[in-house]
Amino acid sequence: MAETRIAVVRTKGRANIRKEIETAFRLLRLHRKNYSVIVAKNPETEGMLRKVKDFTARREVREEDIARAKLPESRFYRHNIITLIGKAGGEKKK
Repeated sequence: MAETRIAVVRTKGRANIRKEIETAFRLLRLHRKNYSVIVAKNPETEGMLRKVKDFTARREVREEDIARAKLPESRFYRHNIITLIGKAGGEKKK
């Protein structure tokens, strides 16, 4: 079975954030608002994600979703990851 991965998007900015949370963001490579990464699901990253849960959106992604987001014709790789995370929320309310 393939390794489980998590797509993470930073949703809040840098103002009034404790130093330990900013350190977790730095380790996750989420330096600014709307930056996104795909990380492996393991105890270390789970701990960091638990620390920054109020400042991020996250979703488990499958290998085929990752492959689709990394297509060569895809100019907006970061936008594609954000789209993958948006699908986790379900239908938008009208």
